Amino acid sequence: MQDIPPEHFSDGPHVIKVGGSLLGWPNLCTAFHHWCETQPDPQKKLVIVGGGKIIDAVRELDQIHKFQADAVHWECVRLLSNTARLAASILGGLKILDSPQKLHEFKESSDAEMAILDLAAVSSVLNLPTALPHTWDTTTDALAAQVARIVGAAKLTLLKSTDPPATEYSQAVAPSPLANTTSVFRQWECSGSILHRTQWLKQLSAMGFIDASIVLIAADLPPIAVVNLRS
Repeated sequence: MQDIPPEHFSDGPHVIKVGGSLLGWPNLCTAFHHWCETQPDPQKKLVIVGGGKIIDAVRELDQIHKFQADAVHWECVRLLSNTARLAASILGGLKILDSPQKLHEFKESSDAEMAILDLAAVSSVLNLPTALPHTWDTTTDALAAQVARIVGAAKLTLLKSTDPPATEYSQAVAPSPLANTTSVFRQWECSGSILHRTQWLKQLSAMGFIDASIVLIAADLPPIAVVNLRS
């Protein structure tokens, strides 16, 4: 599976990263599906799940024991298989793509379906061994961005628990209203030039809102949105 040029992004899936901080939120399932319903795009949705407190625990152990960076990086990637499966259950039994073949079939399918990607199971086809640093600078923000890059995503959305810092490169977007729901969320987008998207990500990274590694591949990414799902 090769990287797809930016001009072909409009044909790809919508890659959605669910932040690990959302996994412990009782309203995640309802809010997630309500947000999905407001999205105008009919294309497939490929969900990447953060590590949350599971990865936080590994980070604490690493601060104490100073593990070898490459080893702890891959241990964290393997642990993401667990959060993917937990999220699949939390979100109502979403399908899990846990092999390169399943990812390929999903990508080639014409159905507007939604699935969760097991990053550990498909790390080789995502070029994870070489594309990003094996350090704590690489979190699931950057891993989701790498997925978007490889599958030629039409859009990348990062679902978070807080608002992003204000910058000149993004704008708040009013989502489509939904009847019979109390879900409230705020969304920011940067759909301008590649340069603007890169500058936005650099600023968010410098402020600690996203990881540092995502900036390394920013020029290859599709239009990006950040959503405070818990607002």
